[in-house]
Amino acid sequence: MKYFSVFLIVILFWCDAYASDPVELTILHVNDIHSHLLPYPYAESASQYGGMARLATLIENMRDERTVVLNAGDMLVGDLMYAAAYDPPAEPLVGFAEFYVSNLLSFDAFALGNHEFDATPAMLAAVLNHSEVVDNLPPMLCANIRNVHDSPGLAGIIKPDTIVEKNGLRIGIIGFLTDESNMISNPAPLVIDTLWTGDLAHPETLEPKPVYQEMIDDLRARGADLVIALTHLGGERDALLAQTYYGIDIIVGGHCHAPIYPAEQYIAPDGRPVIYVRAGAYMRWLGALRTTVVDHQIVDYSYELIPIHDAEEDPMIAAVVESYKNRVDERFQGAYTNVLKEIPFYLEGMDEAEDGIDRAETNLGNMLTDAMRHATGTHLALETAGTIRQSILAGPNTAADIYRVVGQGFNPLTGEHSLPLVTANVSAFALAGALEFSVSTGGAFFFQVSGISFRYDSSRPAGARLDPASIMIGGEPISLGESY
Repeated sequence: MKYFSVFLIVILFWCDAYASDPVELTILHVNDIHSHLLPYPYAESASQYGGMARLATLIENMRDERTVVLNAGDMLVGDLMYAAAYDPPAEPLVGFAEFYVSNLLSFDAFALGNHEFDATPAMLAAVLNHSEVVDNLPPMLCANIRNVHDSPGLAGIIKPDTIVEKNGLRIGIIGFLTDESNMISNPAPLVIDTLWTGDLAHPETLEPKPVYQEMIDDLRARGADLVIALTHLGGERDALLAQTYYGIDIIVGGHCHAPIYPAEQYIAPDGRPVIYVRAGAYMRWLGALRTTVVDHQIVDYSYELIPIHDAEEDPMIAAVVESYKNRVDERFQGAYTNVLKEIPFYLEGMDEAEDGIDRAETNLGNMLTDAMRHATGTHLALETAGTIRQSILAGPNTAADIYRVVGQGFNPLTGEHSLPLVTANVSAFALAGALEFSVSTGGAFFFQVSGISFRYDSSRPAGARLDPASIMIGGEPISLGESY
């Protein structure tokens, strides 16, 4: 027993002597900026939130050899900067201003979001290959584009992963994009692959695809001390990624607009913890994950959401953004500066809703659908909550303020940067099915409505929440033999 004790002491001393010294690493991150290069009004606050010039100051003040700076995608779509800031008639490049300004902040990696493809891969390729953009791009990541070589202009730019070196650590970063992009954006002919086999509605059936596990393993084989998944997947898929794949230390997420605080933690199949962070949309916050690493493992961490509106503006970035603002004002008759309308009360949009426009009616949803029904003369109007982004504040509002409410959409047939207002004749049976889908799915697919009322029970199983007998159109019970 005496000899065993001495042997144990020697082994413990040897392990302690040869263990790596702790290494500090900080991950700064943003997501879903959505063309908001300027500060913007938020909710019923007097503050102006966000702004790339403020973000630049924060990053510059915090950046050192221990810092990785990441962008989790959806840089584009949501403000007039997207559609109008770069304006030579012979070369109308939507999204130029966003990537030009973003490059000035020197991100270490960028994960492509679904809205990067709204104006088609050809337009994205034209912007990213522009001489004033391409030379300063960070690694543009998306590992699960199945056929990137079908877009020659992007094949040389989009990569599955990258490795950066900070403070003596090699950090592998792999990008993933939600496969929902195939439906909600315009990536064709590119195809965004799902990360799993099985049915997402039945998580117990899901298995990770070997090709993506091999990519993660390859980062380790190439010497990565840590692996970060920089994702534009959304919360549900991020959680599945953490719990079904091996070898990921941190997930820096996007697509969902709500921030995560405090940082969440999942357990990978091998029992290792996976830290999950997301800063939220429109640069209200800069996420800061501070970690301590020993022998390729995170042994301690802390997380902070830093308000961006408290920062001073970087004068150089502010001047560049102001120049684009002036172009928009010139093209659209003072869209940022001239008051369009005094609004007497607050109209609540999706990203500011406390009660949740994705779960219930709001006054803004009612106003928009009432306006749609008035403009078209239809029996009813439906609008998904996911298209109603920002609120309309009480007081003076500019055209840019109003645009941000539904500041998205692109029609590849006409080139128009807006969502089309569509009318259709729908059978009562199909309408009831659409309502059931809405209340069962919720989130971005929850309907805001006009001219129709109905009851549902959210405690019931999905697919059985709507009470069909409760549906009223124009104050009258729905007739199953009619179309509307």
